[in-house]
Amino acid sequence: MFETSRDIFFIAVSGAIVAVAVFLCIAMAYLIGFLKRGYGLTKGWGERFKKIDEILDLIKSKITSSMLNLGLIGNGIKQLLDLFRKRKEGEEEKEKEND
Repeated sequence: MFETSRDIFFIAVSGAIVAVAVFLCIAMAYLIGFLKRGYGLTKGWGERFKKIDEILDLIKSKITSSMLNLGLIGNGIKQLLDLFRKRKEGEEEKEKEND
């Protein structure tokens, strides 16, 4: 079966190659599992960031709409004050005319 030491060397080398191949297959299986878990984590974070972005957009729209409403309310109050001032001036003029 073994005629020379070269035959023993080739058998040893082939055994080492098989061992390295098995080790690489196992290492790739662990790497694939690790990458799958990493993808799941990043996918979860992506969904969370998307939800946070939607919440921030909602807050932004609420703030801008409330700012517009505040401007309208301010104009309304200004007009009411002008109306009261004119009414008061009209009442003062009537009092002066009656005196």
